[in-house]
Amino acid sequence: GCGADFITIYTGEGWPIASEEVLRRLGFSGEEIQAIVEEAHRQGYRVIAHTMTLPQARHAAENGVDRVEHGPYTYEPEFVPMLQKTGASWCPTLSHLHWFFEEREKLRLTPEVAARMGNGLPARARMLTAALDAGINVLSRTDTRMPPKAAHKGHEHEPQV
Repeated sequence: GCGADFITIYTGEGWPIASEEVLRRLGFSGEEIQAIVEEAHRQGYRVIAHTMTLPQARHAAENGVDRVEHGPYTYEPEFVPMLQKTGASWCPTLSHLHWFFEEREKLRLTPEVAARMGNGLPARARMLTAALDAGINVLSRTDTRMPPKAAHKGHEHEPQV
């Protein structure tokens, strides 16, 4: 049938180009996430958490979300063990990092932000390999609202190859 299969919550804001202040914010308390997950599961839905940092991902997974969307854009050795411990799956969405880096001049990204994008792709790829090796359920999709080149589902697989 038609309708939703999951609910997405923003447990953390920001893109890798966001300020550190924005990246530190948590969108919900632990109790709020638990209530959302409990009600969603009661009605047969899964819960996905939009995250951009390890603290955001940990906060979401430890409070019961079914899947972490994006996750850290820097290599975080604690990320995959945290997914294992909580049972959360992961969707790394590599395409947006790839697109930002490819379009860095056109977007007039600062050298610092361009470097963050360039380093983010191999960092996520390294965590992706570790997640697959650890038996984590890894999905390939994108939720991006970016231009069609970046948002095209086929482009999500290019950085993984």
